[in-house]
Amino acid sequence: MKPNRALCAVSNARFIAAALPASEAAVVRARTAGEWVSRGMVLFDQNRNVVVDFANHSYAKEIARARTFGFMQDVEAMRSAGLGLGGSLQNAVVLDEFKVLNSEGLRYDNEFVRHKVLDAIGDIYLLGHPLIGQYTAYKSGHALNNKLTRALLARAEAFEIVTFSDEKTVPTAFHDWSLKPA
Repeated sequence: MKPNRALCAVSNARFIAAALPASEAAVVRARTAGEWVSRGMVLFDQNRNVVVDFANHSYAKEIARARTFGFMQDVEAMRSAGLGLGGSLQNAVVLDEFKVLNSEGLRYDNEFVRHKVLDAIGDIYLLGHPLIGQYTAYKSGHALNNKLTRALLARAEAFEIVTFSDEKTVPTAFHDWSLKPA
């Protein structure tokens, strides 16, 4: 699926956009919110950006290992609501008011924003086609990703389904890639 024009989803001070970049690659740009604050203390406020061009970077190496994250103070309420039941310090980053609680720390210095990219890829994958284009986000989340995919699907003129009869014309980011049923 290739966008023909830019589409945006906006909510308060958050936004995401999908567009066709000049290189026709699969490029993701993401930025998290300013500071992560818990009980008035700044936990961290650096390494909040990531730019991944899948023509030059490996999804498995750069994105797939980024874990979801949350605060210890929220764990009990989440579990009571039936959420995060499979979560542990092995598959999630857990923070308290002062630090990351995982003994091994973060897998990447910007693991939080990389996980936002992982979320976006999964959410957009629900379109049933890979997105050949650029995804740019600021303070994204599942709801906003859903809003963007719905906007894309609601405007048939905003995208085209493309096929490649000659492997030489397939964008580099999609070499050796296929949509495989579960």
